[in-house]
Amino acid sequence: MLERAWINFRAGALPEIKVAFEQFCFDHTHWLEDYALFKVLKARHNGAYYLEWPEDLVKRVPEALAQARRDLASDTDQVRFTQFLLFRQAERLKRHARANGVRLIGDLPFFVSPDSSDVWANPELFLLDQQRRPQFVAGVPPDYFSAEGQLWGNPVYNWDALRRTGYRWCIDRIRALLAHVDVIRLDHFRGFAGAWHVPAGAPTAKSGQWVPGPTADFFNAIRESWASYHSSLRTWA
Repeated sequence: MLERAWINFRAGALPEIKVAFEQFCFDHTHWLEDYALFKVLKARHNGAYYLEWPEDLVKRVPEALAQARRDLASDTDQVRFTQFLLFRQAERLKRHARANGVRLIGDLPFFVSPDSSDVWANPELFLLDQQRRPQFVAGVPPDYFSAEGQLWGNPVYNWDALRRTGYRWCIDRIRALLAHVDVIRLDHFRGFAGAWHVPAGAPTAKSGQWVPGPTADFFNAIRESWASYHSSLRTWA
């Protein structure tokens, strides 16, 4: 159905749909461009972990990215169009739910996948080595349920780098989810106080250590960002 919708769109979209699509791409450029290219490159490399791609793409050499965007323009446009349809449907669902007295709760995982556009496009926000591989992975220490702890494998955040940006990536992530839901559950909330960092390659989680998270500073930044955002909306209105 998505393929048929894309074919129909290219054959001659209604003007209002075309305008809405262009506006969507403009509004979501900060994540959509990298996400679309990541999805297409991953498909072109048979689903391989992005660290197995050519090195110039792994390390996002500008000339290589520009060439890939030119060569894969039609495919990345299709990915963007799919996201456009998804967002339209999600917005309608949220409006329908509200009209019927229903509020939606969304779940926001604390960590992201190591093989994701998040990590590929923002390597400076994670503790990675020169080859873009995680220096540490997330997990939990040994406890009553597991004598060896748990290795989750997610890359851990470079909170110093995130703090210097005012936690912009984190705030954008929260806003993106709030476009679809009314309330967010932050999972794992424990990570904002501290996370268990395990050296990459360790066979178990025993060798990890607790590393402090952003604590209240993170939530203060969110509060300030929200106050500024809503103030700008009132000014604009």
